[in-house]
Order: sequence, then C-alpha cells, then structure tokens
Amino acid sequence: MRIICLSPRMENYPWAFYQQDTLAELARQHEVFFYGPGFAAYDTNDGWKELFAKCPIREPELILLAHWWLRDRPGEPIDRHPKLRPSESGLPVVLILNKEYANLEEKLRYIRTNQINLILTHHHDADKYQQETGCRCSFWPFAVDMRKFPDQPAVKRYDMTFTGTLRNKVWPESQSDIRLRIQRRLFHCFLDSPILLRRRFRKWNVFWISQSRYPWINRIKKGWHLGANSYLRLLTESRAVINCLSPVQLVGSRYFESMAARALVLCEESERYDGLFSPADHCVTFKADLSDLIEIVEFYLSNEGTRSAITQRAYEHVRTFHTWERRIQELTALVADL
Repeated sequence: MRIICLSPRMENYPWAFYQQDTLAELARQHEVFFYGPGFAAYDTNDGWKELFAKCPIREPELILLAHWWLRDRPGEPIDRHPKLRPSESGLPVVLILNKEYANLEEKLRYIRTNQINLILTHHHDADKYQQETGCRCSFWPFAVDMRKFPDQPAVKRYDMTFTGTLRNKVWPESQSDIRLRIQRRLFHCFLDSPILLRRRFRKWNVFWISQSRYPWINRIKKGWHLGANSYLRLLTESRAVINCLSPVQLVGSRYFESMAARALVLCEESERYDGLFSPADHCVTFKADLSDLIEIVEFYLSNEGTRSAITQRAYEHVRTFHTWERRIQELTALVADL
C-alpha cells in the first residue's frame, strides 16, 4: 500500500516506544511518505496541494494520522496543522487515537468534523467512540517490537521491578492510586518518594525507580528516567515486573514488553485483559486492595519452575499475537474494507 503518514518525527522521543515502533513497522510493510515536524519536507505553510507535490510516492492510496498528529496537552489546540484538513485530502483517512484520557472530546469532535474513515484506538471503548463520532472505530491494542528482546532468556539480577509514573500528573483523575499504594506497602516513603525498603522485603533485590508527582523531587532525584537500552535490559534481567493499568484503564505497552522480556507480569485484577491475555496462563493478578500482593510475590519468587512456565507461555503468546508486525497487518486488513 502507498501511504502518506502525518506524524512528528519520533526516533528521539524518550518516554515511550510505541509511537516510533508503529512508524518503523509501517515502513517495513508499506511504501510510506512521512510528513510532519522534524521531517525534511515539512512546512507549516503547506496545504494538500503542496504536500502532494512533495510526495515521492506515485498515486498514494491512504492518509494515516499517527499517534502524535493530534496534540494532547491541555489548553493547546489539538489540530497540529489546520491547513491539512483530512476531509479535503481526497483520500481515505485513518486516525490512530492516542491517549484517550487527554482532550478526548476535542479529538472526537475533530474526527466527526473531518469524517475520518477509520479510527484505531488502544482503548476498549471502541464501540462508544464509533457511536459518538459516526465513524468506524476498531480496538487496536498496544504491542511490542520483538527485535528489541533477546531470543534466549537473560540472567535474572532483580527479583522485582517497577519503573515509571506513579500517577498521571496532568490528568490524575483518570488513573487510580494503586501504584502509589504498592510503593507505600513496600517502602518507607517521603511524600511519594521511596526512601528505604521495609525490613520484611529486604531479602528481595528490588529495582524501583518512580517519577514523583512533585517536580522538585524529580529534580533532586537525578536519573529517575531510564534510557531505552537501560530500560529494555532491566526488563530482561527482572524476574517479575509490576504492571498497573494506565489512565482510563488502558492496558499499556509495558505488559507486552515485560512478557517479551520473559519477566513475570504482576498486575492488578481487571476485566480489561479479556481477549488480550489470560491471568494464570500469561500473568499473575493481585487484588486492588493489595491484600494478597505480598503472598503472591513470595510464592512466585520462591517457585522458579511455576514462574518460568508462565513467563515462557507469555513470551510465546506475545510473540504470536501482540507484535507491531501483527498490528500493521491488522491495519492493512481493516483498510482493505474501506
């Protein structure tokens, strides 16, 4: 397929992989012209006439608005380039709806106004978005690039790992406080910064690096954010990784990355995993009140055979069903029906 993909350049974006992984796999499977901030051809004054004149692809068939084409920050207009109205392109348009907790009403209004042909969403409310916009919408879960993970299991250095945000700072009402509560259960804390592992758990080698909700704490805690290579190596060297739902109960990419790293996914109980992976087969769940968390961690760290069987099943499952290669194939099949 011949595709014009509207997106900022994402190779150096440090906070997540999924945006760039999607663009890279799209280019592997299709002929793609990338256009947006950071790409050489981009000009904020261009309309469709100028864009098509710059496009090296003969007779493009599809416009794809990738993850970051619409802005997420509160108070900013979501339309990154008003001169490129999708409804005026003359081609079918697919939009990847990103961060469904951020400016959702404005994004859905943009979709309705521009008569988007197909919405891909990582959120389970695809039917709701379809009803609200009148545009076709398909659930398109997060995934993983298996090329980033070793074929053979790595030596495990850490018993349990967590990295990342404790609770979304911009949209806190969209996310539960379960990550904060887990941290408090395991650590003596100052505000929301872990200070010392509680005595009972010091037998475990725990890697825990969290982003505080307080900017001044993050400035003091240098190194709270891991680079891509360090993060991926950490997952492969971990026996178990704490995974919790993202804002609006999104099943984020870390679930799949942990499985690809052959780390045991320890996650809160949720119906949101239905159709993606199965508790006990591919992950281990704990109650939202954390009443069984410590018992579960004790058991699976002490029973390597049981843990390894789950992580191997999860690895095979994610390799088969949850790669970006498969997601782009799914996109291709959906576009064929437009």
